[in-house]
Amino acid sequence: MTVDHLKRRRGARRRTSLTHAIGASSVMRALAIASSLLAATSPAGTEEISNSISDYEEIVVTAARRERLKSDVPVSVTVISGADLEETAAQSLDDALRIVAGIGLPAQSSIVSHPTSQSISLRGLGATRALVLLDGIPLNDGFGGWVNWSKIPLRNIDRVEIVRGGGSSLYGTYAMGGVINIVTRPAEGRSAQLDGSYGSQNTTRIDAYGSEQFGDTTVALQYDYFNTSGYKVVPRSERGPVDQKADSEHHNWTLSANHAFSENVDLSFTGTLFREKRNVGTRLSDNQRDVVDYSTRLRAEMENGDEIQLALFGEVQDFDNSNTRVARDRDSETLALTQKVPSSQIGASAQWSRGFDMAEAHLLAGVDFRYITGKNEQTIVNINGVDPGDLDTEGKQQAIGAFMELELHPLPELEVLTSIRLDYWRNFAGLRKDQVGDRIHFSDKNEFEVSPRLSLRYEVSEIIALRGAVYRAFRAPSLNELYRGFYAGNTPFNPNAELGPEILKVGGELGMDVTHGPMSLRATGFWNELKDTIAFVQQAPFPNALFQRENVAKTRSRGFEIEAELELFKVLSLMPSYTYLDATIEKYNPDPSREGNKLPNVPSHMVGFTVRYDDPRILTLSVRGRYLSRRYANDRNTQPLESHFVMDITASRAFLDHWQVYVQASNIFDKTYRAGQTGQVGSLGAPAQVWGGVRFDW
Repeated sequence: MTVDHLKRRRGARRRTSLTHAIGASSVMRALAIASSLLAATSPAGTEEISNSISDYEEIVVTAARRERLKSDVPVSVTVISGADLEETAAQSLDDALRIVAGIGLPAQSSIVSHPTSQSISLRGLGATRALVLLDGIPLNDGFGGWVNWSKIPLRNIDRVEIVRGGGSSLYGTYAMGGVINIVTRPAEGRSAQLDGSYGSQNTTRIDAYGSEQFGDTTVALQYDYFNTSGYKVVPRSERGPVDQKADSEHHNWTLSANHAFSENVDLSFTGTLFREKRNVGTRLSDNQRDVVDYSTRLRAEMENGDEIQLALFGEVQDFDNSNTRVARDRDSETLALTQKVPSSQIGASAQWSRGFDMAEAHLLAGVDFRYITGKNEQTIVNINGVDPGDLDTEGKQQAIGAFMELELHPLPELEVLTSIRLDYWRNFAGLRKDQVGDRIHFSDKNEFEVSPRLSLRYEVSEIIALRGAVYRAFRAPSLNELYRGFYAGNTPFNPNAELGPEILKVGGELGMDVTHGPMSLRATGFWNELKDTIAFVQQAPFPNALFQRENVAKTRSRGFEIEAELELFKVLSLMPSYTYLDATIEKYNPDPSREGNKLPNVPSHMVGFTVRYDDPRILTLSVRGRYLSRRYANDRNTQPLESHFVMDITASRAFLDHWQVYVQASNIFDKTYRAGQTGQVGSLGAPAQVWGGVRFDW
């Protein structure tokens, strides 16, 4: 059954809920000058003022495993267009998502953070508990579950779809908190785009894209380059001679092709080569990644209404990492250990769906498979009490799932959407080799998990719709949690090969959607209870602290989220969002005194807003802000991170037929805030930054 009639008008730019913001007085002066220059340039030809929000067709949502109109799905969903992303002062996608309701990210940008700390959380459930897809293929690192934000082609995104709430009933592990699907622009016909920018901290970005059509085959090539000198992440009062700027550089090449056998059958292929080098703020703390990804997909729509989708994907990765020991006065630094972490994965999926018009129903069923292997080849150089030499661990993980989804409309106003999935996962071939050559074989682990979900949506009127859902979900431990340890500063964090799965034993939500003329409002309350939560358990007090992962906690996350869109005038719109989170430790076996404490890095209040002025005859101006309330860096709640408010601003102006000039600034008031704390050392969020650039689109 085709959904072409649902798709949005090509080239239309629907404005959805995002926001970015404003910085120090010097930044404001630079922006004022840039804005006046932009307004002075006149684009060739006459352009109409952007259509109102209500004029655009609704964006098709694919994160629910098949295409649906956003306005129809009985789930909490936000869709962000590529045009919205262009109007943010973000140099990586995680920075653009910070103001979306329900999304939690490390307060420090992925631009300067260690790859293994890059993550995303939905509704306070914690890092690595949300599945991130890139064109329907898992983006979460197969070995560690973290999110490789730098691999995402920021300037080639068509839209980002955020589906909150338990998603294991369709996607299995990692989708405990929900699913985020990043959809890139499809390769269609002949086109070319070039985007170049330069700014604060010697930050350089070049994005190039070109496509060409050869009969029924379209081929596209994309290249992304990013380089920054970064900034010093350790607070000024805690710095020493060892501290330097955290710099990063990456290259990303992507080749994609699509062949249409007919109007209803097409085959696509994507291959990516990614290379990244980083330093996280001291002379010896370097890391590097080389990643090769590939995927191929077949889609076929049959005459009888059946739709079949097949996918195959894989990845090969080399990750080199250095951990160091820094003196307490930060006067000296020594290499503690080096790690080589080669890993690979392969996966496949098959999906069938069919609509039944007579019964007002739609049935979807499928299976998927994922096989991951990884090693941690560790060389101990200088760790107190540990013999130098090689200490290697390795293991494999396999996951197989079968799922089904049924959509029913027993009444014209009522939709019932139910789904269920059976997962089998296995950890096996776990092995540890110590410095003297002794081998320890870890026992295999395997389990079955059942993840059901029931969702309802009732249209009270043309203006108001009510929705609700109840679900169960899970997350299997990653190979990183099972077999790879690391040092953060001078503090060791050890793995645990005996870990079991985390279980979201009950989750639910109730929501309301309101749409009236130029105004729309979405409000959702939610409740999630987790058991066997994996957490680092502190084995010894500071300054000789030692942590190890354990299935020890029972946690609860409840709250509500609100996001709205309001068109104030033809050219002026406002998009606010608010999230309240009460995320606490309900039970903690190693230390009952922590029960009732707040979960780490989860603020109780998150506020975001965007104000946008959009008149192509003059300029497009976006101001966005975000506020995070006080939170804690550890589960003991002894390391508070104070609240902060940050604003960004962007301005752009089209000129000639295919060109655009823009200026972007983040943290324009130059707010200094502590983004995190590890042990006795804190880390800072980004200071005020300004970039300017030019885009060519043909």
